[in-house]
Amino acid sequence: MTPTLDMQAAQIVPAPELARSIYQRQLDVVTRAFLAGRLEEVLNNMAFPNVMETAEGTTVIRDATEMMSCLHAQAKSMQRLRVTEYHRICTEAAFTSDAQTEIVGRHVTHFLSGGQRAVPPYEAVMTLRLVDDGWRSVGLRSALRNRDLTVIGDGLRRSDGKDRPCQSST
Repeated sequence: MTPTLDMQAAQIVPAPELARSIYQRQLDVVTRAFLAGRLEEVLNNMAFPNVMETAEGTTVIRDATEMMSCLHAQAKSMQRLRVTEYHRICTEAAFTSDAQTEIVGRHVTHFLSGGQRAVPPYEAVMTLRLVDDGWRSVGLRSALRNRDLTVIGDGLRRSDGKDRPCQSST
């Protein structure tokens, strides 16, 4: 599954370089913090509710406690895979309105173990929103399979093993 990003439908406004710069900076800050084990810092770069979509399904992370559970599960999965390097590279990003308070972008993620790929590179689409004093991730759509590298923790799974379904806000 390759996540789709319809740049035309996103009603793109000028300033793509600024949007791309903000998006890449967010990727870099969170990636460095995650690899260093600073999960509170990772958490501080997210807002809630946060919609997480993997190849298996969609889950709404309702709060910081649920997200921290997911971050711990991903950290444990990365340890199991012996990940030594983690890189995320923005391939495109744009503001979604003239207000420039939301960015939708696409990036490629690389997990390496001793110079070898721990999992195949995969694409993801993330939405950033300007919240209070900074940019926060409010959603991630990933081509990664949760069974290959845990992103959605077991505590957020239904009893049948599937991701908790996305709840409608209407």
